[in-house]
Amino acid sequence: MRFSYASFSERGPRAENEDAIGVWHLSDDWMAVAIADGLGGHMGGRRASALAIEHFGSLLQEPTIPDLLLIAQQIHAVLRAEQNQSPEVRGMATTFSAALMVEDRMRFVHVGDTRISIQRAAGIKRITQDHTEAYQLLVAGKLTREEYENYSRKNILVSALGIHSLPKIDVGEIVLQEGDKVFFTSDGVHNNIPIQEMKSISDRSEGPEEMCFEVRRIVEQRKPEDNYSFVAIYID
Repeated sequence: MRFSYASFSERGPRAENEDAIGVWHLSDDWMAVAIADGLGGHMGGRRASALAIEHFGSLLQEPTIPDLLLIAQQIHAVLRAEQNQSPEVRGMATTFSAALMVEDRMRFVHVGDTRISIQRAAGIKRITQDHTEAYQLLVAGKLTREEYENYSRKNILVSALGIHSLPKIDVGEIVLQEGDKVFFTSDGVHNNIPIQEMKSISDRSEGPEEMCFEVRRIVEQRKPEDNYSFVAIYID
């Protein structure tokens, strides 16, 4: 299998870009991707997401397959240590969604409300679940889909790396197929482009570069309120 990709990360209307992305394409059939959305105000959010991406990238070395859960736990520890050393970033934390694709396997790790989605044949689905108050209530049946969409605390996280309690960290693995497309989004993208529309954009795009161009254009048209970041992986 061969992987091709394109990506972008934009500040949008915010003073700083607290999103961060990383793509490591070490060979045709070995690729890693990570996306993070920092929080914490001032410089904290930007620092948290940057540290997460930097630490993840520093531990990647082909052809080894690292323990992604352990890496996420290490990033959490790095952020907590940084908080203790620098009081000005004491409230920083970050979402973190990352995947390692080796041949026909994709292993992933996820915390927060950045997302990983996969398009296969005629369908598209998210493979991560948001760690938010609203999504927990939706899954528990305490909110209808309409109530969820209009929930006033929709973006309140219940897990992130760097929080003062132990974060909830999800891991998983899927088998890839030729023709699959994998998308990594921060909330500035998926709050403006529903998943089925993302599929439509993909279907009419010739490749990952054109898809990134279209996603950026549509998000900008819709006047985003946040930073917005996107990575598209095409698998042949």
